[in-house]
Amino acid sequence: MADTTTKAYRRYKAALINLVEQDGIKEALSAVTASFVGLTTFALEQAGHKLEGQIVIDGGPTSRDITIHAPKEPTNG
Repeated sequence: MADTTTKAYRRYKAALINLVEQDGIKEALSAVTASFVGLTTFALEQAGHKLEGQIVIDGGPTSRDITIHAPKEPTNG
């Protein structure tokens, strides 16, 4: 079967593998999570949604649901 992914996707995948190898799984998960949350909130805002509270993504009948909690209030300490 032919590889139908784009060059950009293959580079992204390679960069993630390098990130895990060089900085560990914790840093890689942090980067991927931040990217996912940022891209999701950006897409929703661009679609005209007002973001208040948590965001729930329904995974359908066979996949897990994802919840993005509301931003935390800043703390002084």
